Amino acid sequence: MGLIIADGLFIGCRYLIEEVIYLWLLGYGNYDPSVKLRYYISDNWWRALQPILFSFIAWALLDTYRKEQEAEQLKQEKIRAELLFLKTQINPHFLYNTLNYLYSLAYPVSEKLADAIIKLSQLMRYMLNNSVDGMLNLQLEIDYLENYIGIYRLRFEESFFVNFKTTGDFNKKKIASLILIPLVENAFKHGVTNDATIPVKIHINTTGQQLTMVVSNKISHGQKDDSSGVGLVNIKRRLELIYPGSYELLVSNNGATYKTTLNIILHK
Repeated sequence: MGLIIADGLFIGCRYLIEEVIYLWLLGYGNYDPSVKLRYYISDNWWRALQPILFSFIAWALLDTYRKEQEAEQLKQEKIRAELLFLKTQINPHFLYNTLNYLYSLAYPVSEKLADAIIKLSQLMRYMLNNSVDGMLNLQLEIDYLENYIGIYRLRFEESFFVNFKTTGDFNKKKIASLILIPLVENAFKHGVTNDATIPVKIHINTTGQQLTMVVSNKISHGQKDDSSGVGLVNIKRRLELIYPGSYELLVSNNGATYKTTLNIILHK
């Protein structure tokens, strides 16, 4: 259908130029005035079709090459992810078991210290449970965020103000592991967490297969970390690879408040 439309546009444009504009400017056209429109169309359709076919073939070849390049890139990214996953399996088991041992030693001495160790241990457990394809139960990702925030809360006690809220059903959904944590890390690293009047706000909601995460924080104007922005760059790259065309990452900065909004259509 597209070729027929393009062919018709080519014939129509040529007729407009040679039989209307030429006649108006030069006083004559390319065809004899007695030539009928049917003959004009039959005489030009193949002339029009040749460059159109050539252009279509060239576009198809370029598009195929582009898709092959993208497929190869995705394949290489997957291989690197699998190698990284296998690498993380070597030492973390030892660290995880050591943390459990430290917890047994710390509990009789300090419940606060033991609580911090067990939360760190649970963070390690989640990372060790990472599947090769990177997809895990969404509730586990939420638990990971809660433990991460809990460690900060234990560390800073009464000078740590974060409102963490979740709504929706997480148990029957899967998400790419560790895809949400960079937004929280970014808020803690570059935001103000000790102002009770403007706490860091983290809200995660699911509606059907859509997940929405909103993180807002007061901007810290102190010394910036050298790694500023790396987390967001990485998450954008992962989102593009894992959820192409199925995500939206919005960032707003009014000079006082920094806000990120992430929308993802989760895989079924």
